[in-house]
Amino acid sequence: MIENINKAQLIELKSRPIWNLGNDVLYRLCKDYPEHKSPAVIVAKVWLIGRAYAAAIERRKNKDEGNDNFYESKVVSEMQKPSLDQNLERISKFNEITPQNISVILETHKHLTDIFKQISEIEKRSLASKYLHFHFPNLFFLYDSRAVKSSRMLLPQFKAEISIQNVDNEYRNYFLRLYHLRDFIYKRDDLLLSPREIDNILINIQSYQWIQLIADKSGSG
Repeated sequence: MIENINKAQLIELKSRPIWNLGNDVLYRLCKDYPEHKSPAVIVAKVWLIGRAYAAAIERRKNKDEGNDNFYESKVVSEMQKPSLDQNLERISKFNEITPQNISVILETHKHLTDIFKQISEIEKRSLASKYLHFHFPNLFFLYDSRAVKSSRMLLPQFKAEISIQNVDNEYRNYFLRLYHLRDFIYKRDDLLLSPREIDNILINIQSYQWIQLIADKSGSG
């Protein structure tokens, strides 16, 4: 539970420096090429982010064509549709997550998740969250099964009470849990964590020593 981790431990947990250079390459890629007009840009971003984060778009339901053709035809054609860049433009003015813009952020995630589902015929909420994170590092928490498990360990009693329409409910619940986690840490420790730092914490606490530490403190009351 988050109550059992102090500020000094959070500062230790929020860093994974060995991965910084690789992540910086992806951040720069999306900053330098934010739009979805060029086939080469689309393929580069979807391919590199998906492969780097174990969420490749080519993991799909029907593999009736090779991956090269799949990227060039299916992926490019769906992501070139203007609605994607229009949605990204809507949130480009936001510098931080606030109660006022959460619904728009989540709607954008749902829109991209639907595009990826149209492409692959399976749910790709993890890829959508990671893809959007590299375009807007301050707005999107990275979603995957490991992070979900850790978030529930840190905030086991949390229940999302905000009802938002036209969003992916699984990602909404996870997003709101992490937003609440970040808010709790900021109010308690005066430590404002980025989505990347939150993700580092969620990954780092999965080591045995941290799980055991949290369990021991919980048991000691």
